[in-house]
Amino acid sequence: PCASVRGRVLGFVPGGVRVVTYRAIEGHLAALRGVETLHFNALAGLDSFGDVAALIVIGRPLADQDALGPLCAAFSRHVRAGGYVHQRNGIRMRDGSVRGVSVIEPEDDEAAVFRAAITDDEVLQAIGRGRGINRTAANPLDVHLLADVALPLVPERLVTWYRERKDTLPRPMLAGVGVGR
Repeated sequence: PCASVRGRVLGFVPGGVRVVTYRAIEGHLAALRGVETLHFNALAGLDSFGDVAALIVIGRPLADQDALGPLCAAFSRHVRAGGYVHQRNGIRMRDGSVRGVSVIEPEDDEAAVFRAAITDDEVLQAIGRGRGINRTAANPLDVHLLADVALPLVPERLVTWYRERKDTLPRPMLAGVGVGR
């Protein structure tokens, strides 16, 4: 199983850990003691995360670039141009500094709105399930986001995937998942 997630779980077992990730790999993590797993697009309406010690989000949903065209056409009567590109977006840190992160965005600004509605909103939905807004110092929520997204959140710490742990998710677990597309 996932060594990095196992290491994080061991520190939080008393309060439990929820992991939200891709359906294709959630079963690989379910065997970890103290962990409950869910997959993206299966979170709406759930309210069972309010007492967990940690929430780990691995990955993010991302619409196939061909799927964005019909959305743009249907909702904004806009013909999408181009595909996905890698670019740098800024994240404002708790200390006020801004750090750059590599993300995947559509070249087309109109399509970027729909990508955000699919990707960013689903990741925020996952993080929101932990009900951090209702927490106090007595029951804090520790959130770990392992994904290439720049969200409107203010993190304590930001590290690259490779610096944190090169083998966070073993290759066999990612086979066929489409991570990095």
